[in-house]
Amino acid sequence: MEQRMKAHVSRRAMIRLIAVGTASTVASSLLAACGGTSEAPTATTGGQAAAGKPSSTGAAASQVSGAGASSASASLPGKTLTIRNRGEIVNLDPHLGSGNPDAVIDTNIYSMLVLTYPDARDKVIGDLATDWTVSPDSKEYVFHLRKGVQWHKGYGEVTAADVVWTFQRVQDPKLGSRSTAAFAGLDTVVADDPYTVRITLKESDPTFLTAVLASVGYIGNRKAIEEKGNGYTSDPVGSGPYIFQSWTKGEQCVLVKNPGHWLHQGNVDKVNFKFLLDDKVTELSLRSGDLDMAYVETPESQKAVIDNTNLTNINQPAARTHMLFLSEKDGTPPADLRVRQALAIGINRDLLAQQALSGLAQPAYSIFNPTLPGYLDTKFFPYDPAKAKQLLADAGVANGLKLDFIGYSDGISPDIISVVQAQWKEIGVDAKVTILERALLYKRWQARDFEVLEQPAARSVPEQMIFPFFTKAAIPYPNGALYTGIEQLAAQLRTEPDQNKRLQLYGQIQTQIATDIPVIPTIYPKVVLGMRKGIDPFPVDIWYYPLWRMTVTK
Repeated sequence: MEQRMKAHVSRRAMIRLIAVGTASTVASSLLAACGGTSEAPTATTGGQAAAGKPSSTGAAASQVSGAGASSASASLPGKTLTIRNRGEIVNLDPHLGSGNPDAVIDTNIYSMLVLTYPDARDKVIGDLATDWTVSPDSKEYVFHLRKGVQWHKGYGEVTAADVVWTFQRVQDPKLGSRSTAAFAGLDTVVADDPYTVRITLKESDPTFLTAVLASVGYIGNRKAIEEKGNGYTSDPVGSGPYIFQSWTKGEQCVLVKNPGHWLHQGNVDKVNFKFLLDDKVTELSLRSGDLDMAYVETPESQKAVIDNTNLTNINQPAARTHMLFLSEKDGTPPADLRVRQALAIGINRDLLAQQALSGLAQPAYSIFNPTLPGYLDTKFFPYDPAKAKQLLADAGVANGLKLDFIGYSDGISPDIISVVQAQWKEIGVDAKVTILERALLYKRWQARDFEVLEQPAARSVPEQMIFPFFTKAAIPYPNGALYTGIEQLAAQLRTEPDQNKRLQLYGQIQTQIATDIPVIPTIYPKVVLGMRKGIDPFPVDIWYYPLWRMTVTK
């Protein structure tokens, strides 16, 4: 294996390591990634129409796709899969996850009140809730819970009290959760009885089901979280379709099927999630059969997976935007709008997409990715190095601006950072790059200990891009820029029931953020999932493995 790996380390990969390693403080080694022949995924969807239609009643989950195993999959023997997770898990507290490796596990071990699927974001499916009602003004939501649902590992029955505790907890800014801003509109949450939850919002919010509950509404077990304390991640407790069995640090974590769970459609009994940071190692593991399934991000590995006729692949534009978050703390260079403007127009995005990603990405000018409703394709930051130099001169930092630039050690982030670093150097900006492991980067982000931070944001609902990153409720984390430039527009958006007016507000928000520049969008990547033959395709999203929907035929 070692010889094969060495044989496939390309000139581009060597340039990438040298460029980042010599011009940076390398705080951790690079390890990372995932992989696929283009078969269209099957798309089985069902459920009640999403929020935005007041006075709606949610369909019982037993009446929708995802309510239980199909007769075809139920007759198949149970299977074990080995799947790539892009790095070590950090925190499996359902409200304190630190990124994709945690989210991959959370998605499978925790329940929400309601769900949506990538193949039908406008359809809401019952999870813990069998049905629900929404008041005509979209301010009150009442959910009726399944009876008899058990927490994993003997922690008793899931009741309305668990939901109440969860949402009150995540509302508290002291928790330090990235989801707190999403729940800023919550006024009260009460248990009418053990199986009925009544949520009242401060203002009308017709997207509360999809943008909040189905996005970040994982229900936690108070006793387990408080009892286990710092050891919770080694033994998390959920009520979802899979149970966390074990974690071998540096190697893998193992999930096993929660028998009889209502969401099960497939026949996957057990999954070994291997921690693999490096895309090349991942691609070779797919090729050798050591992995059954994996996402890959780097262009070389994506192409190798797509071209491999022994694999099935799903490839499509990702619902993801790579961005540079800028600190606007007093005394830092990005606090000056002219500096932010110079940095934004000092990036040649077409060249970035070609050099860093071999053309397997789109240049990004908006915080919205092209899959989101209301996306604007306006080129807000046309490349203009001469103007960028003039702006820096006007700001008094010509030919001498130094910036602290931090980013992930995995995926395509180092590629993006190295190209941006070189392009900024041409306009007189000396960016000192520090490449960090994910957990360390999040600590720096939470402490606002950066001037520029490279961060991808995968979002399938516009509100989940807007409220958690760019509103006052998200200060100080993840809104480390302390940005408040869209508060009025965001307030209008939260309560607006008319979809056409919401689309207009999406456009205004994108334009305002492009004017104020708290972040600089760089590229929109592709998502490529590679699988061995014998696994049925399924609707994908970046770093999304819905184990309960997977069917293995051989």
